[in-house]
Amino acid sequence: MKAIIFDFSGTLDNLDDVRLSAVEHALTEIRGDLSYEERLKEAKEVIVEIFRLDLEMQSASIKDIFYKALFLKYGYTISDKMEKLWQIYYSYRQTHRGLLESFVNNFPLISKYKLFILTRSKEETIRELLKKYNIEEHFQIYRTRKPSTETLTLIMYEHSLKPEECIMVGDDVILDLMPAKMLGMKTILRSGYVDYFIPDFNNIDGFI
Repeated sequence: MKAIIFDFSGTLDNLDDVRLSAVEHALTEIRGDLSYEERLKEAKEVIVEIFRLDLEMQSASIKDIFYKALFLKYGYTISDKMEKLWQIYYSYRQTHRGLLESFVNNFPLISKYKLFILTRSKEETIRELLKKYNIEEHFQIYRTRKPSTETLTLIMYEHSLKPEECIMVGDDVILDLMPAKMLGMKTILRSGYVDYFIPDFNNIDGFI
């Protein structure tokens, strides 16, 4: 193996946890009457909408997606507070976002390979986070829409790599791993949402 290609958001960073906490934090402005557990439940419902809209609106800003997710959940009743909710959400998200501790701790093992990031996020946002950990110079960043076999092919072409020399690490099977697998790369799913993984239904009784 010569190269590792990473998705970024939700794979290398703690965005999933931070995003949920940020929504819950913002909801205290309009749902402060609820208990923390009740507010967290509503925050999870908003997050599901954010995930769905993120797939549907790949070219939209995170602000537009946040606005629409809240509108779908609460309607026009919070229109006058939308900007304040966004400011609370975004401030919390920016303050608490960072790389996964397990990734940073194991970076000496990872850094011996050619490292790439394949992402829909803004390059400057990613570089800013990488700089905090003094590892920015190890990565080459390719910004693209997903799923994309074209950008993966471009990475291999520009760096004289073969599919069997690359491994793709991501948190989404369709957006990250399927294109890589179609090109013949190895793939790794990084997810906190999966309890078990099965390639087929042999021995399924062992998981139930």
